[in-house]
Amino acid sequence: MPKSGGPSVAQAAKHPNITISETTIRRRLLSVNYLTYREIQRSLNGYTPVTINNKKFQSISAAVEAGVANNRQTVMRRVSSTNVKWANWKISE
Repeated sequence: MPKSGGPSVAQAAKHPNITISETTIRRRLLSVNYLTYREIQRSLNGYTPVTINNKKFQSISAAVEAGVANNRQTVMRRVSSTNVKWANWKISE
């Protein structure tokens, strides 16, 4: 899971007051029809450096801004993946 200070979408979907699925939350975050849905970025350390295809980024957000992925969640899933397709996606030390 991401090293963030706040809950993830998966954790939010499990909250007893939330009556929609994780997938629905993610879709609404991306939809222009749900402007009140916002992704809150929080971090304990300020950044998590990542290396993607031998290029170092100072943070996950920097990798997203560079266009290597659509969002922070995609980057985190790929760096955590054991699939050989994402072997060049790593959290930097």
